[in-house]
Amino acid sequence: MTLRSWRCRMGRDINDLAMEGGADAILLAVANGRRVPKISERNSVPTSVAQLESVDGAGGHHEPPYVVRRASDVLSTKPMRWRVHGVLPESGLAAFYGPSGGGKSFLLLDICIAIAEGAGHWFGRRVKAAPVAYVCLEGEGGISKRLKAWSIHNGRALPDALHVVMSQPVDLRSLSDVQRLCEALILAGVQDGVVAIDTLAQATPGFDENSGQDMSEVLTASKAIQATLGGLVILVHHTGKTDGKGLRGHSSLLAALDSSIEVCRNGVERNWSVAKSKDDADGESCEFQLDRIELDDDEDGNPVTSCVINPSAAPPNWAPEKPKGDEQILVFEAIGKLLLGSKVFGKDPSHPSRPGVFLEEAVEAASNVLTCEVNRRKNRARRAIQRMIAREIYAFDGEFIWLR
Repeated sequence: MTLRSWRCRMGRDINDLAMEGGADAILLAVANGRRVPKISERNSVPTSVAQLESVDGAGGHHEPPYVVRRASDVLSTKPMRWRVHGVLPESGLAAFYGPSGGGKSFLLLDICIAIAEGAGHWFGRRVKAAPVAYVCLEGEGGISKRLKAWSIHNGRALPDALHVVMSQPVDLRSLSDVQRLCEALILAGVQDGVVAIDTLAQATPGFDENSGQDMSEVLTASKAIQATLGGLVILVHHTGKTDGKGLRGHSSLLAALDSSIEVCRNGVERNWSVAKSKDDADGESCEFQLDRIELDDDEDGNPVTSCVINPSAAPPNWAPEKPKGDEQILVFEAIGKLLLGSKVFGKDPSHPSRPGVFLEEAVEAASNVLTCEVNRRKNRARRAIQRMIAREIYAFDGEFIWLR
């Protein structure tokens, strides 16, 4: 059943259902009562189709009241959290796009591996580790070569957190396909991570990308995947026939994105740039090359090759965030002394030699150096640490903190 036929059958817009019950409600509506495995408590999920249909009720559904806040209250809203700093957010919808042969799939695979590996940096941008699923719907014959080339070039095995879906069609307008994909990724442990779909055209056979209605259905399905699994969904797409015109297809696609990365090619020169970054600056650009790697010989003795990403210039020196204000500086220095003497290691899987300290010990040590009223010191120390965690000066696993 397609999203459009389901919409006609139910007599209601699928977006209405998504707003009322979340992404799981969409999936449940066509599962005939079969639940999507529970991921977290972030959504209120109906447990049956009967409960789902009762949302409307005999007297029509009741919309919740609008929430009006003071502007000063909005200042406490958490800023965007980054998966790759300045490039990809932790959650939402993103796109990699460019002309055919531009290298966008190579670049996407490279950033996916960096995220799955928790490599620390990608093109000099800080990376936060997460599970990744690469849904390869185009160029499937070359994916094994690309992965092997990366491993040979970098001299290490591929990360276990990288998963690949291939040789199986996925139609984003089929709710059955969307549900089966989500269930498979849940079983693989890909939650609150990254799902990359390469390409959008192959995931939407026969749809009119210039139609607002068709694009709306695809975006609804993409958002359902994101809301069900958490994390970030990346769509790989093409540019139009005219250079500089951006993403091909209906403008609603660009409007729905939280981030978009454009990949360009001029002869042998290639670059990627942040074409859109919601709530942050865009326009940042980096050059790269595709270097050929020899893998082995085929049955006729001819070399089998693939390519890997190689930044054309040295990546910018990344400098970590620094504490702001006298109070944070005092707290930072106090925790630094604790870290120097800490015997706790291995909390950061990508940097196991970095020491960590128990959060409550950090709060105690930090409160001892503050000069405010005694009964307020612990709260102020804790607040200063929380702010530095939010700004990614420290990492926090729920019990221990360590420097990023």
